[in-house]
Amino acid sequence: MNIIINWIEETFAAIPLPLLEVWGRLGYYLGFGLMILAFGRFTLRRGGRWRLGRERQTWNTQAFSSIPLTFVLIIVTGYLGSFFVLVPGAQTFESLKDLVVFMCIVLFGYPALITVPFAYGLSDLIEGVPPSFLLDWLPGYFINPACFWVGYQLIGKNPDFRLARTWGAYLCFVLIFLAIEPVLWGYLCSSQFTSAISFRTVTPALVFTTGITWLIAPVVMLGALPLARKLGFFWADIAGHVKVRPLGRKEWRWESGRDGGSATAEAAKSGVPLRMVILAPFIVLVLVMVGTTAYVTLRSAAQDSHRLATWLHQEIAENINLQLDEQLSRSGAADDAAAITSLLGNLPVSTHGRAFIMDRAGRIIASSAPADDPVVAAAIAHLETVTPEGLEKRLRDRQFRFTQISAKPLSRETWLARTTAYQDREGDHDDWVMITAMPESRYLASIRTGNSRSAMIFALALLLSLVVAAVLASTVTAPIRRISNATRALAAGDLTQQLPGSSLEELNILVRSFTTWPHG
Repeated sequence: MNIIINWIEETFAAIPLPLLEVWGRLGYYLGFGLMILAFGRFTLRRGGRWRLGRERQTWNTQAFSSIPLTFVLIIVTGYLGSFFVLVPGAQTFESLKDLVVFMCIVLFGYPALITVPFAYGLSDLIEGVPPSFLLDWLPGYFINPACFWVGYQLIGKNPDFRLARTWGAYLCFVLIFLAIEPVLWGYLCSSQFTSAISFRTVTPALVFTTGITWLIAPVVMLGALPLARKLGFFWADIAGHVKVRPLGRKEWRWESGRDGGSATAEAAKSGVPLRMVILAPFIVLVLVMVGTTAYVTLRSAAQDSHRLATWLHQEIAENINLQLDEQLSRSGAADDAAAITSLLGNLPVSTHGRAFIMDRAGRIIASSAPADDPVVAAAIAHLETVTPEGLEKRLRDRQFRFTQISAKPLSRETWLARTTAYQDREGDHDDWVMITAMPESRYLASIRTGNSRSAMIFALALLLSLVVAAVLASTVTAPIRRISNATRALAAGDLTQQLPGSSLEELNILVRSFTTWPHG
């Protein structure tokens, strides 16, 4: 496995970085265009031909049921995949989640497509991705399923891998996907990491993990397609589930669940289903309220954590001052850099953080870390950036933060730091400044755990809202549907229609009115 990963990384390392940046930007624009087509319910294969058209989704029982099913499968597979690391520091077993996304979009169609971005975001929160990353990656959460939508267009009507033509269309889809999706994520990640790290670490990792997805997808589809057909969830087998028409025309030229691609006689001019009127506001309200509550709570917790970090840094600095005074007051220790270095290295803050001392000239007097430590170098570089007026300003007490990025293992860690001016008891060393730094994760570990738990609660709340809304919609629409069916039977000459009552007062009155109506 490592041989394959290294080969992919070497291949991308051989490509000039400017070319990768252009490729990534182009992939992003192409993906954005696919996103508009996919979520705008356009189709590229109208009636089996490569022509732009529009697609109409019927929101029946199968369509509604596929939404929570897709949601649960993505959350579960994302959680399970996070326990297996394929590329250390870069990628977990995302292949499992991508496989489910591909399978759901190809088998369920548009309802699964619109579910994927929200399920992907919640899945990443549960896996511990910082919320700030999710905001930066927001376009990618919509572009990513749009790339899978290409597979829906190519093989969606008959994804049977026992047929040779399915393999040809599938290979075409895989090539298109690999040409767009990994590099566009390299482009999106370049805001958190450098372009070199993004395109030469993140992109190769995605090529590897999605490559695994496309190797196992045909095998899984051989079992998933018959199961979906047996349960009645495969979109292309459901009569009237999806209709397609040419762009700019009103007549529908193709309908799912019918033999061939001949035009259907009826025009689809039905209005919005009642269940959609009930379900949509309910789900949107839950999304907004739970999302807002989670955001406000997590933001408040993060702010409290930062205030706590500031106070802890002040206490740490005062403690170091006392110990340093004691060290320097000893006979012959005034210029003993080794003794000060030993002191700093034995401090509790040095276990996970850094503590070092600089002078007015920017020379490091002593440090708890090795001389070439990248965190110390990053802290000094940040100080030089925020205090361009000179070293004199750096001797003042200040709280600051900086980011340390590494390629192997891939990481982007924010450090919280504080500079404290130092002067010993004798008034000497007034040109020294102590700097303490701790990774933000040490302070925010519980916050990130809370993010994960909140995301799980958010996922459960959304699922429960779907169930409650579905029950509510069924309670309201079932009697109306029975009355509608009885009305059609009555129009056909059947005067023996009887309807059961309803638990809802208004609908029960309507049922009684229909039942007591003089049929003869």
